[in-house]
Amino acid sequence: MDEEDDYRDDDHVRAVAVRSARSVRIKATWAAWDAISGHLLTILSATARLENVNPDETDEPLRSRMHDECDRWASQVEESTR
Repeated sequence: MDEEDDYRDDDHVRAVAVRSARSVRIKATWAAWDAISGHLLTILSATARLENVNPDETDEPLRSRMHDECDRWASQVEESTR
């Protein structure tokens, strides 16, 4: 009877370890999805801003500032797609 109890205890320990490992993998997957979602939102917002800029319709001081902003947004897209 003692051997059977030991066997059941070992099964229980293995089952707990498997559940714990699975939980860690699930948490890592959700963290990765959160990171991807953040990058995707950055890409979408930066590309939308880039699409809406028309430097031909602005005066020179604003055009140079917009050019700097467009460069910044483009670098955000580049960084988020690595």
